[in-house]
Amino acid sequence: MSQPPHESANWRKHHSRNPLKGLLVRRFGRAVSRLAAASLDGLERPLVLDAGCGEGLGLSRLAASLPQARLLGVDKNPSALSLARASHNGDLLLADVCRLPFADDSFDLAVCLEVLEHVQEPSMGMSELARVTRGRVLMSVPNQPYFALSNLALGRNLRHLGDDPDHRHAWRGRTFASAVSCVMPLDGVCYSFPWVVVVARGASTKGSTSA
Repeated sequence: MSQPPHESANWRKHHSRNPLKGLLVRRFGRAVSRLAAASLDGLERPLVLDAGCGEGLGLSRLAASLPQARLLGVDKNPSALSLARASHNGDLLLADVCRLPFADDSFDLAVCLEVLEHVQEPSMGMSELARVTRGRVLMSVPNQPYFALSNLALGRNLRHLGDDPDHRHAWRGRTFASAVSCVMPLDGVCYSFPWVVVVARGASTKGSTSA
């Protein structure tokens, strides 16, 4: 596998030669795929947003697990989007998760994986995801301190005590779920070490009951 021009932390993680790291990433991917499929149960041609899609690695996984869906990926990094276009046939757009260029209730599902810990104002990103989604919203972040400890065990990011130097925020699973619940209704929390995935409902579903 050739290296990308910018070799992001996300790319390195998904192409790690460490067998334990690979196992954790694959298990996390399966958990997200299951939650995404369950969130779209009964929809024949759903529209799915991958907000902060990066190099398109998550998009490829979603495409494999949701063959009936139309996928749209956005990212604010032009280099990452160039790589995504080389491997993904879906629609891709240069955009910031905190300023999504879509109308309210545009998507049946929004997915935002390992993005919010990088942004200055994560609540703005959450609000935008809730606004543009008429169905469920899946968001994941590192579950601290377990994410950092797992990196330390693998000898990574030692100067930053195991955390990614690009991270602006650190949440425990419960504190992240609480932060999400302040913005949109919470449906559930799933742990896939060392990440936490929160399932919530978009703004237009606030009055509905949980599925």
